[in-house]
Amino acid sequence: MRTNFQDMFIRHRRRIAWILSLVGVWVVHDMLTNCSCDDSYLYEDRIVYRKVLENKSNDKPTKKTTTTEEVESISYHTESSALPHLYVEHINPTTKVNDDVEKEKDADFPYQFLIDQPSSFCDIDLEVLNIIPLRPKDVDKRNNVRLMWGDPVVVHETKTKPIFIVGLAKTSNEQKSLEEENALHHDILQLNIIDSYQNLTLKTWGSLYWKHKQCKHVRWLLKSDSDVFVQPWGLRNRLEKTYEDFACLMMIDKPVCRVGTCRDKRWHIPWNMYSEEFYPPYCNGPAYAVAEKAILPLLNEASKDYINNPSLFPMEDAYFTGILAKKAKLQFKQLKTLYQLNHLKKQHGVEKKLSRYKKLFVVTSSKKGTLRYTHLDLWRSIMKLRETWKPEKIEDEDYEFEEDDEENVTEDTTRDKENVTEDTTPKFVNVLDKHVT
Repeated sequence: MRTNFQDMFIRHRRRIAWILSLVGVWVVHDMLTNCSCDDSYLYEDRIVYRKVLENKSNDKPTKKTTTTEEVESISYHTESSALPHLYVEHINPTTKVNDDVEKEKDADFPYQFLIDQPSSFCDIDLEVLNIIPLRPKDVDKRNNVRLMWGDPVVVHETKTKPIFIVGLAKTSNEQKSLEEENALHHDILQLNIIDSYQNLTLKTWGSLYWKHKQCKHVRWLLKSDSDVFVQPWGLRNRLEKTYEDFACLMMIDKPVCRVGTCRDKRWHIPWNMYSEEFYPPYCNGPAYAVAEKAILPLLNEASKDYINNPSLFPMEDAYFTGILAKKAKLQFKQLKTLYQLNHLKKQHGVEKKLSRYKKLFVVTSSKKGTLRYTHLDLWRSIMKLRETWKPEKIEDEDYEFEEDDEENVTEDTTRDKENVTEDTTPKFVNVLDKHVT
């Protein structure tokens, strides 16, 4: 038989449940209101990440995991654990939208310069800084450039000055020799990266960074490979009249190299790294000029891309002057006819074309082969022709011409020996001859 309490509970069970639910809600609300726990840990990761982006990356190298499809160059460089910050300061949120101005900040770079040069390296009137990527052991190539367009007399005339950028030496003796060479010439930059073909991307990034930081007043950066002969008088003349962001031999509708579609595996690009079938228009890698006004946008895009995807893009020319330049909406000046890309034979008569500014860049072997010029052969020839042709009288003319003209040049036009005497040859040519057999 049920008790009175049981009968009362049955009759009022709905009311009791409703009262208990109200009590439970009140207890939970009181606990949340008076909780003294610290939730700052929820934002700890964001604070650390922001500090990483704002601080300069001087941390010790750390390893990074990669997928099997990522390009193999990632394992070829020594990477800092810190990411580079963006190259512009954050806009003040209290200012009006119309007054927002991106203030430039000192550019940062995720790798150290083991050998650096001061900003005084670039004279106040310098117009073109020519950065040449080389290996630490390429002493002869650096010395040859120093005897040619790196000669102080030529630098003073052309306002174009070369500097060399290298990676890590393989041995302690090689490093010691490199430091002694720099102590003598003061024209070497060394990055804390493995010196490999894959790391040309880092050398280019470092070149842009160093130019913008140390030589911002110089209008142009010329990046040229070690097998490129540069005609500095014609180069200065051309760049003085150029106002675009890049001046180069443009590559248009170039397909992306995939496994099975091209032979050189150094150029293979995984689909997860770049999914487009064709590259945007970009500058051919042997030699291209970048205006100072375009460097900061490139550095910003490189930094953003590195934060989102630290994998290195191995095609440095397509990456910086194509992919990143497209994001930054930069403009190009096509210099197609001013390049000579094939190995030269004597019947091409390229010396006169160099002396008359019809050619600015020549890609040829540094060693003499069958019927081929070396860089020093070309330099000796154009120096003897310069006084005869007096290029200052024709520098305002535009020497655009068809590539088919190459076939119509005979060996008789390769050198004008008449009216050329030893007296018309500048003194530094004699110095050059002492070093060349």
